[in-house]
Amino acid sequence: MTRITLTEAELIAKLQPGEEVQICQDDRPIARLTIEPRKTRKPRQPGSSIEMMK
Repeated sequence: MTRITLTEAELIAKLQPGEEVQICQDDRPIARLTIEPRKTRKPRQPGSSIEMMK
């Protein structure tokens, strides 16, 4: 299990879609964490899950 500090979690929570955090080891970037934009869904249509009777 990966563990992060509360400070790290707060930094991640404050990111906006498209922003990224660079993860470094020995002052060299080794990975990036990017927040993906939230996907919007179309509103549900009444009766859309009812199968049409033949």
